[in-house]
Amino acid sequence: MSQRRRRATRAQRTPRPQPQQAPDLRKAEPLPDRRIAIVVGAVVAAAAFALYLATAARDIVFGDSPELTTAAITLGVAHPPGYPLFTMVGWLFAQLPIDGPAFRVTLLSVVCHAATVVVVYAATYRFARSVAAGVVAAAALATEPLFWSWSLVAEVFPLNDLIGATVLFLVALWHEHPERKGLLIVAPFAAGIGMTNHQTIGLLGPAVLYVLWRRRAFLLAEPRVVLYAAAALVVGLIPYAELLIAASRQPVWSWGDLRGLGDLVAHVLRTRYGTTALVNEPAFVGGSALIRIAAVFTALGPVQFALLVVGTVYAWRTERWYATYLVIAFAFTGPAFAWYSNVDVSTPLLLGVLQRFFLLSHAAIAPLVGFAVFALRGLAPRTGLSPRLLERALASFALLGFVALAALNFSALDRRDDNVARRYAMDVLATVKQNGVLLAGADAIAFPVLYLQAVEAVRVDVTTVFLPVLPEAWYVRELRRAHPDLALTLDGYGPRAAPFRVFLDANRGRSTTIVGDFVDDSTKNVYWLYPRGIAFEIRPIAQSATLDELARDNEAALSASHPPTRTEVDRPFRPWERLALTDYASAYYRVGSEYENAANNLRASAPDAARQGFATAKSWYERALAIFPDFAQATAALQRLPKS
Repeated sequence: MSQRRRRATRAQRTPRPQPQQAPDLRKAEPLPDRRIAIVVGAVVAAAAFALYLATAARDIVFGDSPELTTAAITLGVAHPPGYPLFTMVGWLFAQLPIDGPAFRVTLLSVVCHAATVVVVYAATYRFARSVAAGVVAAAALATEPLFWSWSLVAEVFPLNDLIGATVLFLVALWHEHPERKGLLIVAPFAAGIGMTNHQTIGLLGPAVLYVLWRRRAFLLAEPRVVLYAAAALVVGLIPYAELLIAASRQPVWSWGDLRGLGDLVAHVLRTRYGTTALVNEPAFVGGSALIRIAAVFTALGPVQFALLVVGTVYAWRTERWYATYLVIAFAFTGPAFAWYSNVDVSTPLLLGVLQRFFLLSHAAIAPLVGFAVFALRGLAPRTGLSPRLLERALASFALLGFVALAALNFSALDRRDDNVARRYAMDVLATVKQNGVLLAGADAIAFPVLYLQAVEAVRVDVTTVFLPVLPEAWYVRELRRAHPDLALTLDGYGPRAAPFRVFLDANRGRSTTIVGDFVDDSTKNVYWLYPRGIAFEIRPIAQSATLDELARDNEAALSASHPPTRTEVDRPFRPWERLALTDYASAYYRVGSEYENAANNLRASAPDAARQGFATAKSWYERALAIFPDFAQATAALQRLPKS
């Protein structure tokens, strides 16, 4: 045998040295005392619940919340995909004999996010084998401003986070004990139930598939388990049938007027919006995908992000499959979704709309934050201190930091006294004449008014029409049923339907108020918008108004209005409130603009009257800035007025 061949033979016989991995210091330790873990978990639950309860909104707020609250209280049908699970559970909460109806439904969010924090604690305790790690992970999630803020309003996202975190926990437990087949049945059933609350829970699918692939040998040996799991997922979708039941009752709010399976499928698939699109209005799409992805991480906050990085690195070295599992879940529910959403987040409002979808990704990745408490264990031999002591020291330091952050953010996130949406809707309704028609051009006005009229019977003499869906035949049918006094000669008005002017002509005998703009050009040279406070009265072109009448009507409307204060507006996660404040400032600006235009026309023929007009315009502009100092239009108007 040649020397080269002998060397090759020795190399084959001699095992290659394997790269050393970091020792898993935890696997040598037993799972901490479960009784202690349960007691600590109860304290975590109580603390999270108390924090959210103390700062939860007692009234309706801007966004989808008033509509979802109304659907829950009245067992109606919300906008696509319908959210039947939220509606049914929200109805149960609405029966609680406490406070007002809006707060009762909000309490569902409080409970769900507090429970999500507990699930994160339990998952971290189980897989990090540390009570301290569980407490840090739970505290980090509970005090994260974005997560905290959505614990305080009635929305579908907290329930989605709870179900999503539970599904991830159950699947991880099954990975550790594949012989416990029931876990693989309950998890897809919970996922199916979750789909009837919010469909983004389906984005956890890739992470679940990763675990199934790791346990493929078991699944190939037990194919019936796969069939049972698939069946459980389908059974979980049954609550969608409740939408047809609810619609058949003809509730006060029934989006879509669902009449059969085809209507139900279209509603669930969101065909009106575009099934795979988050937004479908051209003005709202586009922008930088990198900015959207970065927003997923910046929403975490610097402290939690730092701990997440450290914890992920440690978990990757010691519990690699679990770290990979959660990172996949985070990647698809967070950055991947942000990239795909194609929402232009250059405006605070659209950023706020997208940020809600980051909650599930933050809940998914939260357990890895807890692994950061092991970062100092490597110092144990050098310091002579026990690894457990170092772990608890770091956990205590982190916990104190989260308590301090909670104290700093408390007043900014507190929504106990938030009634801006109610005041705004009441101010709009106050401008509508008795038995008049209110045309609501956006969710921000339509949904609060819907709640006030349907739940609290406020100004039920007013017929409210939601302009964005007025072109839809189903909505016209709903209007005919609910408001037989409203003249509806066709099956849709506005874009893609009959001219909007036809609707106004048919109801010309009733006073009509609009918040927003005309929906098409058919009203040109036929109707005009007469400003009245933060709304407009639609008048025939022949019905003019004097400047004194305009000033008198707006003085009366605005003096009785209740605009938000700067304190209420300059808070995180409240973009709608800032837009509402703009509406109030704009009302003052419009009157000043009319005086300025009139004064410009009189400068040559009546200079004294012109100077008086400019002075009056200046006072209205200054009042606009007193309401909203950042209102750029009023600032520019003051600068262009004559100086003398």
